[in-house]
Amino acid sequence: TVLPLGAVSVSAETYGDLTYAVSGREIKIKDCNTSASGKLVIPSTIDGLPVTVIESNAFLYCSKLTEVVIPGSVEYIRQAAFLDCTGLTSVTISQGVKQIQDQAFASCENLRSVVIPSSVTRLGQGAFMYCKKLSSVTINAGLYYIENAVFMNCESLTTINIPNSVHT
Repeated sequence: TVLPLGAVSVSAETYGDLTYAVSGREIKIKDCNTSASGKLVIPSTIDGLPVTVIESNAFLYCSKLTEVVIPGSVEYIRQAAFLDCTGLTSVTISQGVKQIQDQAFASCENLRSVVIPSSVTRLGQGAFMYCKKLSSVTINAGLYYIENAVFMNCESLTTINIPNSVHT
C-alpha cells in the first residue's frame, strides 16, 4: 500500500481477547471478546508499542470480567469504555492514566472500590454512575475536575476521600 506523504497507517490486530489498532507509534484498545472472563491485565506494550488508549465502548457488555488492571501506559479511558461490565468487582487504575471520560465505568454494578491515581486530572460526567455496590473511593491529589453525576446512584457509597486541590 502506498500512502500519501504524512499519512498514518492504521491496522486492526488481536492480542488474546483484545482487538487493538496500531495508530502511528501507539496502540489503542478497540474491543474485547464479550466471552472474556475472570481477571484481565491489559498489557502496557504490544509488539514494542505502548498501549495508550482504551477506546469508547471497548469493553461494553464484558459482563464475565471480574477484575481489570489498567497499566500506566494508558493515558485515556474513553467514554463508556467499561459500560455495563456487571461482573467487574475490582479495577486497578495505574499511575499514568490522565483522563477517565464520561460513563467510563457506568453500570459496573458490582464494582466495590476504586482508587484514582494522582496522574488523573479529569473524571468525566457519570464516570462511575450506577455502580450500585461501590462503597469506597479514594481520589489522590492531581485531579483537577470532577464533572457532574460522577457517582450518581452509587447507593452503597459511604466513603469518598478527596484532596482540597480538586475543583468541581
